[in-house]
Amino acid sequence: MKVTIELTKKTALEEIINSNDIDTIKSLIERKEMSLKEAEENAAFYESICNEDFASNERQRANRLIRDIEILKLAI
Repeated sequence: MKVTIELTKKTALEEIINSNDIDTIKSLIERKEMSLKEAEENAAFYESICNEDFASNERQRANRLIRDIEILKLAI
């Protein structure tokens, strides 16, 4: 006898969206927007001091935050 099991793990973002708690989603959007502003400021700072590695990390962080914010806004 063979049994196939498929295990899936949801991200924290998916869990919040699936909870349908609008207040929590709105709060998370606000926090991610603040983090996005910080990431953009950090990227600009690191570029100004010619630290491309850190600037690249902050740009990637900003891009991820933008995607997360868009997904959360669609869930409202």
